[in-house]
Amino acid sequence: MRILQQLLASSRRNVDERGIRGLGATALSGMNFVTNEIKYQTFHKSDAVNVYDRDWDVLILLDCATIDMMAEVAGEYPFVDNIGEHVSMGTCSDEWMRHTFTEEYRDEMDRTLHVTANTSSNRHLRDDQFLHLEEVWEDGWDEEQGTILAQEVTDRAIHFHRELDPDRTIIHYMQPHLPFVNNDIESNIVTPVGVQGEGLTLGELHDEGYSRDTLWSASLDNLRYVLDDVELLLDSIDAQHVVLSSDHGQAFGEEGVWAHPCYTYIDVLKRVPWCVTSASDNGEYQPMYEPQPEREPNLSVEEKLEALGYK
Repeated sequence: MRILQQLLASSRRNVDERGIRGLGATALSGMNFVTNEIKYQTFHKSDAVNVYDRDWDVLILLDCATIDMMAEVAGEYPFVDNIGEHVSMGTCSDEWMRHTFTEEYRDEMDRTLHVTANTSSNRHLRDDQFLHLEEVWEDGWDEEQGTILAQEVTDRAIHFHRELDPDRTIIHYMQPHLPFVNNDIESNIVTPVGVQGEGLTLGELHDEGYSRDTLWSASLDNLRYVLDDVELLLDSIDAQHVVLSSDHGQAFGEEGVWAHPCYTYIDVLKRVPWCVTSASDNGEYQPMYEPQPEREPNLSVEEKLEALGYK
């Protein structure tokens, strides 16, 4: 039923944008979707593990973080230790959300605070599925950086965790996903391969002359940027069992793959870190966030999805 609803919504968008020609686009999209789902069922479903089947009170998702990336910065952060492994439900955010938040886990979702910077939630998640769904990208978008900055996520996560005292909490940061924050690499707002839009994919940046080492180093800096905020988060909430992980990995040319295309089941994309730690609120930090009345965002949902590479 959920898949049918997604296809119908896609059909309406295509017809609204393209008229009768949109029906052809919908048919092609539908065929691609079915083909990809068959690929998932055949090659990945038996290996994948839903995060709700593992133990955690707070799950912190660092979008695009890989096991190797976490290992490289582990010595810099005491809470990044004993890096384990988890087989994700997908190799991109759309695929991960589609296969994670299903009716089978409705009871768990009802008791989950979900704070997300990932714009794919617009297509896959609903308010009534969770104890509270906080979509930070709706009004926490930084137009200058072209992304959702870590502090926006941290402040809201602290605010709602203290207020609601949930059984489970998912906190989905956008970094280390591109764009690179406070970095002089130009044109690093990405869109998927084959989709017109502003910016370059990770692979296209490589084709433009950026070396793998340069892109790897910039990605590590993005990871450090978000981990600095995670450190503050862990000092500002109480949780006995905290896990740092990712919805999917990131490829830097492994097996000819760059970035994180959906339904691409290579190890660096499907195997993500699983770092167990804890959190204790020392009471020192007061988040700079107060719920605001709903207002129209400066950028549309479609523009934000495109900027992050999810449209």
